[in-house]
Amino acid sequence: MAAPTQHLGAQELVAAVASVVANEPDMIADMANIAAMIFEALPDLNWAGFYIWKEDQLVLGPFQGRMACTRIAYGRGGVRDGGAGTADACCARRACLSRPYCL
Repeated sequence: MAAPTQHLGAQELVAAVASVVANEPDMIADMANIAAMIFEALPDLNWAGFYIWKEDQLVLGPFQGRMACTRIAYGRGGVRDGGAGTADACCARRACLSRPYCL
């Protein structure tokens, strides 16, 4: 399946992602393709990707877009909250998308 070339609704994006990862057992490969699909499908984003929980910190995983923090210590948050300037804690012990949408 090719990456989306147009804006997709949430249900269409979920279905497209499901079809791409259905037969791929490698988590890193899946995260790379998911990040690319989200970034292509949602043109207003400047970053789409994952952080992986390792050794009591979030470590940057596959992503598309602008540069990102490489490591985020537990309890430190790395995503700004809608311009309010407060850091959100990012889904401790889970893989996360940039704005605090957790998987």
